[in-house]
Amino acid sequence: MDRAVWITWENQRRNKTLSKELAVELHQLEANTHRLLRYPLLIVRTFYTLLKTRPKIIFSQNPSIFLAMLVVLYGQVFRKTTVVDCHNAGIFPFDGKYWWATRMSYYIFRNSSLIIVTNDALKLYVEEQGGQAFILPDPFPELKGNSSLPLAGDLNFLLICSWAEDEPYEEVINAFSSLNKNWTLYITGNSKGREKNISGVLPDNVSLTGYISDKEFDDLLCSCDCVIDLTTREDCLVCGAYEAVSAGKPLILSDTRTLKDYFQGAAIYTENTVEHIRSAVTGAAENLSVAAKQVVDYRNKQKIQWNEMRDDLIKKINESSF
Repeated sequence: MDRAVWITWENQRRNKTLSKELAVELHQLEANTHRLLRYPLLIVRTFYTLLKTRPKIIFSQNPSIFLAMLVVLYGQVFRKTTVVDCHNAGIFPFDGKYWWATRMSYYIFRNSSLIIVTNDALKLYVEEQGGQAFILPDPFPELKGNSSLPLAGDLNFLLICSWAEDEPYEEVINAFSSLNKNWTLYITGNSKGREKNISGVLPDNVSLTGYISDKEFDDLLCSCDCVIDLTTREDCLVCGAYEAVSAGKPLILSDTRTLKDYFQGAAIYTENTVEHIRSAVTGAAENLSVAAKQVVDYRNKQKIQWNEMRDDLIKKINESSF
């Protein structure tokens, strides 16, 4: 793509994989400082990056909604093509708690050259607000993990978790409290003490990894026997599912229409209750080899379809460029 840059204010795998697939130069701008200083510093760094690179096409991630707004305004003033990659939290900022954030998101939808979303429901919502949307799920990432990491259990399950409100991590922990004690559950992410809100103590077969590096995460992903990634959001394609498919790991997902439509027969689906999660984990443990083959078959087929979607996106952006 001619003179294009991708700007993000956070370290997130989709930015890296998608910018690489689109052959767009990635600028990951971060500021580990107090939040009162963080935004002014990032705004200055963003303007510096844009002035230095002088792009014709600007991609930005949303969230941050402030980054997306900045890029859209810059594009309007300097007549640049702006493409905003909107995650669920960018489509519904702060879960609709603040009217001003919702209004900002509508402005971004209507004034971006294009909004990238991950599924039909989000595309429909953006277009209802006057935006133009294109569906492109996450590409399957290239993992560099070591599959021989020594883990504690006879079977080892990995719950990919950011400890957000939409993740039923408490139900998963409670499910493992009554499962085979030789089955170990690893939970990623910085819990920030949220596990203390769960009644009782953590079961002995549950291990919190805390924050780990990308390499450590890939090692754990490639070494585990099964991946779990759950959400209560109906229109969310969880990032961990793409990572599990890339690693060829059996996969347990929430029983939502959006996840079932996209991942089809690649996963075991469960309601977000202790009883159903326990049943899904037991079912996966009994059929690991079959579940792994389903994931690999799905990955090989889906890669072809994804490449076609990527090519359509590039064509659409080039046609809409100033």
